[in-house]
Amino acid sequence: MAWALFFIPLQINVQNTYDASERMELARKAALNTISQKRKAITIRLPERDLFRLKAQALRDGLPYQTLISSVLHKYVEGRDPRS
Repeated sequence: MAWALFFIPLQINVQNTYDASERMELARKAALNTISQKRKAITIRLPERDLFRLKAQALRDGLPYQTLISSVLHKYVEGRDPRS
């Protein structure tokens, strides 16, 4: 009976990989839409912990952290959930 364990097929969840790629593409499109508009430089003070977490999220999304911050703010003022 022990030999039967070698014949169990591996199941790879391709859906999770696709979802991550799709989310990254949507984040890039949102960033491009935000970037394409006229820009104004601002200065903002954030708690170090928040900035660290923003940078970590940007790294996971494959975006510069300033682009992520801009995208989050843009979604918020447009009335959309910034987490989507």
